Amino acid sequence: MLLTAAMTSIAKAPISTRLYIEPAVCSAPPGGTVIVSVNIADVTGLFAHDIKITYDPAILYTDTNMIDEGPFLSQGGTYPTGFATTVTALYIGIGNMLLTATSTSGSGTLATITFNVQAEGTCALDITYSDLRDASDVPIPHTVESGYFSNIVIGDLVGKSAWPEHHHFSISGDEDNIQEVFGKVTNTGDGEGYIRVQFTLWQTAGPQVIVVAKYLVGDVETRIAPGQTVIMSAKLWEAGYAWEPGKYYVNAVAMYSASGTTWTEGLKTKAFSFAIVL
Repeated sequence: MLLTAAMTSIAKAPISTRLYIEPAVCSAPPGGTVIVSVNIADVTGLFAHDIKITYDPAILYTDTNMIDEGPFLSQGGTYPTGFATTVTALYIGIGNMLLTATSTSGSGTLATITFNVQAEGTCALDITYSDLRDASDVPIPHTVESGYFSNIVIGDLVGKSAWPEHHHFSISGDEDNIQEVFGKVTNTGDGEGYIRVQFTLWQTAGPQVIVVAKYLVGDVETRIAPGQTVIMSAKLWEAGYAWEPGKYYVNAVAMYSASGTTWTEGLKTKAFSFAIVL
C-alpha cells in the first residue's frame, strides 16, 4: 500500500521545466521591429533541443540571419554547440546541441528572434513542436507557453468625450480671443498607435469645417499606449475660416491608426453646440 502511494505521488509530480516566449505579448507599428526570446526555465541536464514556432509572414518578417543563439546551452560560449535555424512561410525552426559538454542545467535564453513588422494585425507565435533531450537522448518533460503579437490600436471617445472651451464664446471677452474644442480618448487596443479627434463644425446654412486635434508631446504627434487615456484640443481659428457670430453645431469622433497613414473612425460620436457672440 505504501509503494502504491509512492508511485501515485511520483506519477502526479508537477512538471517544473518550462519553455516559453518572452515577452508573452509584443507590439510595434508597421515599419518597426520586435525582438522575442525563446527561454527555458528550471531544466536539468539539457543536451539538445528542437523547436518549431508558427507565425504570420504577412505581418512579421524574419530570416535565418535574424535569429541568434542564446547564451544558455553554451553557457555564454564556454561550450561549442551546433546551432541551426530554418525559416519558411509556415514556421521557424530552431535546433541546437552541445558538441563536447554533457549537459546544462538552470534557466536562460535558447535563442532570440528579430521580426520586422510588415503590416497592422495580430499574429500568434505558437510553439507547435518542442523536443528537449538529455545526454542519454531521453526526452525532458516540459510545459510550453507561446507568444502573441498585436499592433492593433483602437481609439474611441470616452467619458465626457468632447466639449467646447466656452458654450457662449465672446470674441471680445475671451482672454486669448481663441475658442478651443476638446476631446477625451482612450486606446482600447493591444498596440501603441496614433489617435486624433476630428471635429466637424457648421452653422444651419453654412459650410462644414473640419478641425483635427492631435496628441502632442512638445510639438511631436505621439502614439498612445494601450489603456492610456488623454485629452487633446484644437484651436478653431487655425482652421482658416472666418467665424461669424451665431450658433455652431459640432460633431466629434475619434480617428485611430497604427502607422499614422490610414485612419479608422471610432464607434462613438459626440454632438454639442456653442454660440459665438460679439
